[in-house]
Amino acid sequence: MVTATMAEVEMSMHTAKSDHLVIDIQRRLTAFQEYTNADPPQYSIYRIPSHIRKNNEYYYEPRMVSIGPYHRNKEHLCAMEVHKLRYLGKLCNQKDGILRDFIGEIRNAEADIRACYCESVDLEEGDQFVEMMLVDGCFIIKLFFNWLFNEPDAACDAGWALPLLISDLLMLENQIPFFVLTKIYNIYTFGCVDPPSDAHGDYRPSFLTLAADILHETCKTNVERAKVPEAGVAIKHLLHLFYLLFVPAPEYALTPRQINVKIKGKESRTNCLPLLQKRNRREFAGSSKFSEKIESPRVIKSAIELKEYGVILKKKEKFASFLDISFERGILEVPRITIEGCSRSRLLNLIAFEQCSGGADVDPIKKPLSSYAVFMACLMNMSQDVIVLEKAGILENNLANSEEGAKFFHQVRECAHIDFDNHYLKQVFVEVVEYCEAFWPKHRARLRHEYFSSPWTISSLMVAMLVLIMAIFHTIGFILTTFLKKY
Repeated sequence: MVTATMAEVEMSMHTAKSDHLVIDIQRRLTAFQEYTNADPPQYSIYRIPSHIRKNNEYYYEPRMVSIGPYHRNKEHLCAMEVHKLRYLGKLCNQKDGILRDFIGEIRNAEADIRACYCESVDLEEGDQFVEMMLVDGCFIIKLFFNWLFNEPDAACDAGWALPLLISDLLMLENQIPFFVLTKIYNIYTFGCVDPPSDAHGDYRPSFLTLAADILHETCKTNVERAKVPEAGVAIKHLLHLFYLLFVPAPEYALTPRQINVKIKGKESRTNCLPLLQKRNRREFAGSSKFSEKIESPRVIKSAIELKEYGVILKKKEKFASFLDISFERGILEVPRITIEGCSRSRLLNLIAFEQCSGGADVDPIKKPLSSYAVFMACLMNMSQDVIVLEKAGILENNLANSEEGAKFFHQVRECAHIDFDNHYLKQVFVEVVEYCEAFWPKHRARLRHEYFSSPWTISSLMVAMLVLIMAIFHTIGFILTTFLKKY
């Protein structure tokens, strides 16, 4: 009886533990079900994947100032925290009660702000998070005001400081939502979060206009910027605004560009975008047998190799954007581009943003910058390719040497993943590969590679030709002598 009683007790305890486990799992499943039934979060501020960060960590982490939670409290960024508080004081001391207005609006939007970050923000609910958004947002606004009114600024007076600060503000992991900046700016400038449309005078631009002008002027890019996005466009953060200003949408990039496409043996001028949408693969690549076999090339020849195949590399004079690349009748036209140290960080972060912004349901053609990086990495395979592009006027290399220039786009290309079956430069890839596989360009390249690759091979060929000519003349002379003796 005692043994049976003990067994019952053990079973009862086991059942009770099991019930607690069941209840706990059911509670978690219920919470998860409620989460999945809710609207999916719209992330806009991402972390760089570790395998991409490993080789390029220097270009993804801020060097002077931390904005947002991802790099908060890092030792080498602590010095700028003093300047942040000084900027906050200057903004708040100019108007009574404005600090309370700032904090109230950020508190009201706290849930929406947190939802912008793909990783859980490692700050407690409430004051810490709100304080961070307030301090970082006011720092950016005051920094822009200093630039707008040309005010002396201890943080930016050094010649290297402002470029580094702007570079930090254009890193994917170093962002706060754009609507936070807009709220702070509007409260300070117009006295309310949503000013009427007629409140924007010449001396009081909207924050969107101010930010666009500053990014254009301080980044010193030779790429012509696009129009400032309309007020209704949902801008996620400063990096997103920079992307909209300098990386045109595929329709904008492709509408002016016309390329020759062979369809059923006839040439017709058409636009690449409708082809991607309407044509099947065989029509898109062309009707030749080669195009049927090679529909989606992954690479094209480098610049120096293309010259061996007879391709003419030419700087494009009239173009809609730096993405406006075309190939026609053996001529590859590419708009001029400048590469320098600061360009690398911007391109890497722009491409990282472009990669994170897509998804399985997004048309891969909407990643034009990634496609462009892959194309340029193919052209610039070695230092000799950089020299060829410089001579053609396509490239201005402001890096240390041609070797560094060759590494530039290969480093950028590491995080540029594209769908080779469907990207905006696919037709250029197809036509270049098809041209190089044609009979004469292929054999021309073989002749140049085997017989004209060095002075020694050229000398050997010349000697062989001279010997051949002498042999021919000797043979002709022998025949004529024999004929004259006979008659």
